[in-house]
Amino acid sequence: MSKKYLLMICSLLWVFFSSQPAAAMKNYTVGVPTPISPSGTILDTTPSYSFSKVVGASQYQYQLFKGGKSIYIVTVAAIDCGATSNCVNTPVTVLDSGLYTWKVRAMVASSWKAYSTAKAFTFPSIPTPIAPTGSSQNTTPTYNFSRILGA
Repeated sequence: MSKKYLLMICSLLWVFFSSQPAAAMKNYTVGVPTPISPSGTILDTTPSYSFSKVVGASQYQYQLFKGGKSIYIVTVAAIDCGATSNCVNTPVTVLDSGLYTWKVRAMVASSWKAYSTAKAFTFPSIPTPIAPTGSSQNTTPTYNFSRILGA
């Protein structure tokens, strides 16, 4: 391509983008999926991870952290995501209570792209039964559970 045509294309792009209102101009990161769920407070010990698909991706990889420590990394083939606009995957690892963050990335053209921004979720503590224990003849027992701070 000659310098003249390259300059003309660059000039046209400059005119187009500089004439757009600021609200119409958006930042896009090519090849980075967006994490959707889980987020917020969840009650499922084996949550499903949902994220947007990326055009041309052959695989996705999401990573779960608790307190900055990696809990697991899961790789999902794009073909296993089906025909919907989002990919959903449910690992079998059971989570305990706590604050978690996760991020996802895509493999495009045989290269892993950047990870998404992290998404956070919390799995709250579950009270532990204390009493009654064993067998009892009492038809109206008093139930006691462990205390959950902040509940």
